[in-house]
Amino acid sequence: MQFITESEIYGMPLKDIKYFIDWCSQGDCTLQQRHDMFVERKAVVSAQMEELKKTMKIINFKCWYYKTTLEAGTGDIH
Repeated sequence: MQFITESEIYGMPLKDIKYFIDWCSQGDCTLQQRHDMFVERKAVVSAQMEELKKTMKIINFKCWYYKTTLEAGTGDIH
């Protein structure tokens, strides 16, 4: 059951957790399915990270923008 807690951190959908638990109970004959599941999950998380990086760039710009406008006392400087 420790995996369920870890999988929540990974953001794995509950249906995939069920598959994983079922596969584990079936033994080594499902090693490929379990491996594939994590390869697919890695790709999903990688794509999410790229989107988050883009979002962070925008947020960093907005933080800079409002910091400089606050320092100047006006938004007319940009």
